[in-house]
Amino acid sequence: MWLPGTYEDTLTHARFHVLEGELEEAVPLYERLIERLAGLKPEIRQRRPELSRMYRHSLAELARAHHVLGNFERALELYRQLSALEDAEQSVWRRSAAQVLIDMGRVEQGLDELRAEAVANPGDHVIWLLMGYECLYLKRWQEAEENLQRALRSAVTPEQQLSVHLGFFALHRMQGHVEEALAIWERAWQGKKEGANNSLVYRMLIEHGQLERARRYLEREPNALRRGFYQGLLDRLQGKAQEAQRHWQRVAKMNPFEFENSFAEWAEAALRIDWDPAEVVNVLNRFEDAGDTTPRGMVLWAIAAARLGRTDEVERALERGRLIVRRMRPRRERLSAEEWQLFDELVSDAAIKNQFKHFFEASQNDASTS
Repeated sequence: MWLPGTYEDTLTHARFHVLEGELEEAVPLYERLIERLAGLKPEIRQRRPELSRMYRHSLAELARAHHVLGNFERALELYRQLSALEDAEQSVWRRSAAQVLIDMGRVEQGLDELRAEAVANPGDHVIWLLMGYECLYLKRWQEAEENLQRALRSAVTPEQQLSVHLGFFALHRMQGHVEEALAIWERAWQGKKEGANNSLVYRMLIEHGQLERARRYLEREPNALRRGFYQGLLDRLQGKAQEAQRHWQRVAKMNPFEFENSFAEWAEAALRIDWDPAEVVNVLNRFEDAGDTTPRGMVLWAIAAARLGRTDEVERALERGRLIVRRMRPRRERLSAEEWQLFDELVSDAAIKNQFKHFFEASQNDASTS
């Protein structure tokens, strides 16, 4: 336990607020800590190097918080300040500043600064991969492909090559090139010992109405929980309601903690068969405590809380989900239309849907709340 008012105590409280998704509460704590640390005499910093590390860490956390909150000018100022410090992460902060510029609408300047970093770091596949994704999000397809090709030429290890191939998969999927995306996916995972999370493939095929083809891929799925969930989803989409319910009942009886990266599939299956929503909340809470959560997971938590009538908890879950998508690339201000469709379908209370639809992109449209 740190003494109240010490540097360590202030940092601990700021980190707690970040973990709780309370960025507005964390910001003034980090601002105060940075101001105090910046005012230290050089001899004190030299005698206590941990204070210099705390200063850099606090600057970085404050920059991220402002970026997530949409305070772009302040975030950019802080990333510029970080990149001026002499440490091994200068390039990281310049890349972060470039992403802030893109989010501000200064796209060409942001991309130019990323290109400058690529030139300054020859052979670094990560910067070309990052540029590929940024162009992909901007739907600048040719530039995205060119940058991914450069990333692939710079990728040396199998893990690096896999990361670039997944970038190509995302590029073809976003353009609706199903055959090319599948070919890249097969190439990416060929000979790999670790298994792929094929849910990206299933969802792509479902998006394009290729349900039987999705079933054939699903037969290769080693994760029994994920396989059962998607078997149920495909049955439902093909009008086989009873078969879907049977698959989801089997999934809900499984232990989600015994399967990797499958908590959202378990929660959705459980909610679709009217499983006890309190149990769904408890499971999702444990995954969040472990830092293993997604926007979809938070929407499922909100659905379970809505069924329990806990509107405060619904709001907290959706706010956490919105913070996650603000941290993601591309940055989004709201949860997706697909996530609204899930919330709209699985929450029966029209008043609750109307109260919280502003968290979703679909709320700009005449989404059904019946």
